[in-house]
Amino acid sequence: MPLFSSSESSLRSPSCRWKRSLFLSISACLAIGILLSAHAVMGPFLMALVIAYVMTPLVAQLERKGISRVMGVLMVYAFFFGGVGLFIRVAASHIETDLHALEVDIPAIITQAKERWGLTLEQWVQEAQNRHFLEPSGSKSEEQPVLIARPNPDGSMDVFMGSGFHILATKKGYEIFAEGSRALNFTYLTHLALEQSISYLQQNAFELAQLGRLVVVNISGAILRFFITLMLAVYLVLTREHIFSFFASLLRPSSRPHFMRFLDQVDRGLGGVVRGQLLICLVNGVLTAIGFAFIKLKYWLFLAIMAMVGSLIPIFGAILCSIPAVVVGLTQSLTIGCFVLLWIFAIHQFEANFLNPKIMGDAAQIHPVLIVFSLLVGEHFFGVIGVLLAVPTMSILLSTFSYFHELIESEEASTR
Repeated sequence: MPLFSSSESSLRSPSCRWKRSLFLSISACLAIGILLSAHAVMGPFLMALVIAYVMTPLVAQLERKGISRVMGVLMVYAFFFGGVGLFIRVAASHIETDLHALEVDIPAIITQAKERWGLTLEQWVQEAQNRHFLEPSGSKSEEQPVLIARPNPDGSMDVFMGSGFHILATKKGYEIFAEGSRALNFTYLTHLALEQSISYLQQNAFELAQLGRLVVVNISGAILRFFITLMLAVYLVLTREHIFSFFASLLRPSSRPHFMRFLDQVDRGLGGVVRGQLLICLVNGVLTAIGFAFIKLKYWLFLAIMAMVGSLIPIFGAILCSIPAVVVGLTQSLTIGCFVLLWIFAIHQFEANFLNPKIMGDAAQIHPVLIVFSLLVGEHFFGVIGVLLAVPTMSILLSTFSYFHELIESEEASTR
């Protein structure tokens, strides 16, 4: 079916079509310019779109059962926040215990990692330096004195250092190390870093107090933006028909069926990405918690929640949230660490081979290269919000390209 019917084209003069196209083009450019110039405040609007998109099927199902739309939105919000509140009430004490234990155990974990891996790495680097960078004994020139002391007429002494030494200024004074003897000493460097951090805190107490005030202001702003986002989502759900009617009215009557089919194709892809990913995150968190609790991994509930939240970010989120769990498992035993790694791998294989095809469907499949590209672009321009919205945006772009590609091919086939 052609995009514009010949009957409608004959009814409209070329002048009217030209004016309409010019008006819509200028309006589109102005709208894009406003969105780009105001991108810094677009976060709540974009998140409201996502929330409204997730809520709409639930509210529509409640409407089919005779419940009003306003009441349906309130019921969805009440169910969601009630579930979150119940989970926090049940799991808060366990999470608080895990966080307190983690705070106490972090120094021990760092010390254990430093003793197990730091000394080994230090030995490897030292051997590499001795093998590749230190001169062989046969090629050394005549030995030079380590220290040169020259007396002054007033009885004092001028001391000159020879080559092959490093002087490090510390709080306790100046410490001298022979070149190559302690080139990579993790224990000393850690102690020095902590000492310098404490000194920085003491010298910059006022700036840190200002930073604390800034953090409080940012938290208050985040809470305000959160409630604005919820309010915007409600308006979008309640007025969705008016929004669709407005965009459809910009098109000619013969083009509106194409517009509805285009929205349907975008919805199939976007629905799989957004709603499917949320469901997969929930399944991922439950399976992770079961495995971690079974093996008696320390802080298992906290780590399972991290894994569930990290699953919102494809590829990178799963990898980053798996590292702490594996490290904690290795501090308990090699067996637990290996089990945690294998369990996480099994969950992601189950997700990739079963959940993704069943829940997301074929329309939502996006090539991993495009996922990585969209995540990098989203993070570069919009930070965390960009990372969360990168894959849904890529899904919309791919659905748009696919729809118009199919439309052009069908019109070419009909003219043959």
